[in-house]
Formats: sequence, C-alpha cells, structure tokens
Amino acid sequence: MIYAIDSADGTVEWSVATNGFLMTSVTLEDGTVYTSGGPRSRRLYAIDAGTGSVEWTHSTDDLDGPLINVPPAVDSAGVVVSVDVYTESSSRPQLRSLSLDGKEQWRYEIPASYGSLSTPVLWNDRVYVSVGDYGIVALNRETGESEWAHRVDDLWALNGILSSPAVADGTVYGTSSGRELFALTADDGTVEWQVDLELPTVSSPVVAGQRLYIGTTERSDRPEMEAEVLGIDTADGSIDWRWTAPGSVPTTGSVGDGTLFISTDRTLHALA
Repeated sequence: MIYAIDSADGTVEWSVATNGFLMTSVTLEDGTVYTSGGPRSRRLYAIDAGTGSVEWTHSTDDLDGPLINVPPAVDSAGVVVSVDVYTESSSRPQLRSLSLDGKEQWRYEIPASYGSLSTPVLWNDRVYVSVGDYGIVALNRETGESEWAHRVDDLWALNGILSSPAVADGTVYGTSSGRELFALTADDGTVEWQVDLELPTVSSPVVAGQRLYIGTTERSDRPEMEAEVLGIDTADGSIDWRWTAPGSVPTTGSVGDGTLFISTDRTLHALA
C-alpha cells in the first residue's frame, strides 16, 4: 500500500493498494506520485497526489522481471525506471523510459550481466546510471543510446556499485563501492580526478556548493579504522573536512540551510 498522510494531524487522506510491499521511496513531480508496486506487482504506478486516483500503470511482466527497488527519475520528458530481468533469454537489467502518460519510449539493456542498476539521474538531456560492478553509463535522454561509459576497476568494485551518481555543474561524481570516488566530465566521461576514501562506501555523494559529502562504512578486517563522513573539494578531490561517525554511514546525506544531515546505522546527526 501507499498512503498520503496529512502532515498537520497525521490523518490518512488516501491510500492505494499496490499488490505487494513497497521497498523504496516515491518520486513526486508536478502533482503526480511515481512508485514501484514492489516485486509482487511488477508495476510502476503514477498516482494523482491530490486525490489518490491511479493515472496509469506500467507492467514489466513481459520480461518476467520486477522494478528494481530504487525510485524512478522524472523530468519534463517523462519517467525513467530501473528494471530487473531474469528470464531464460536475458539476465540483464534494463532502463526504460516512459512518457508522462505511461507510453514506453525506449529500453536500454546493460552490456553484460553486471548486477542491478541504481536510481537514474536526469541532467542536461542525458541519463546517468551506475551499473553493478560495470561502472557509470551516460545515455542520450531522447533515444536511450549509450554516449559513454566509465568502467570501474574490478579491484575497487568489491561489492558492486550500490549508489547513484550525483551531477552538478557539468561534472558526474560516482563511486566504485570499493574505496574509490571519482569525478567525470559529464559530456564525455573524462576523468577529472579520483580519490581513495580508505574505507568502502555504499552511499551516494551529495554536492553542496564547492564541496561534496560522502560517508564510508566500517570493515571488520580493519577494526582500527572508523567510519567517517568526508567533505571533498569538488575542484580537485582533496579531502578538506572529516567527521568521525559512530557507526557505518550506509545512506546518502542531505543539505539544507547550511546543515548536513547524516544517518548512520544507529543514529541521525545534524552537522554544521
């Protein structure tokens, strides 16, 4: 089920049955809520945010694969969703682009079986997505054709890429989910800089002005090293700010009114 709840008093304004448990957040854009119905339903739902009426659904039954449990991305051209695929004919996850009325525009199948896709990022007529232990791929927003790909070293991608890229001011920031953070030119994927974070990361980078923030996770084989939140200069990748966290940082932070909000595996923190 998905619920709309009045923020003033907590009353339920409407609910929609999605025939399955939800495992991801929703995307709200221009009065419409977009969400996966969960693995059991194999549906993307577009729901009127005011009334709760279902505007349309998109099925993935044709490929025997559910929507991956990451939020869809939405812009004025439509919706881009990540789809898992595990049929006899294909085990490769896909991206699908849909118009704002639910009509399919294109599909992109990743070049090999490299695991799941992240939440796609839409920026400047391109789609950027992290692909398993393959790397980051940039697609043409209109056609879905690949424009460039940045492969990650297998040594770094020990756990596969679990985080989404971030895009700001013509630069794409991404991770290997090993220890590497890198900055790529958004137009052609040229490496601008890369930095060793010393500990693995599974969170997505968040950019605020000229600084990028990202959290690391603890490793049982290196108990002497504590998880941190790092502040990194976006110009050259130098680490100019550190905060030692009381546990692993598995989620992406957010910035508002000059405050960085970070959640560890135990606590929530507001950092000035």
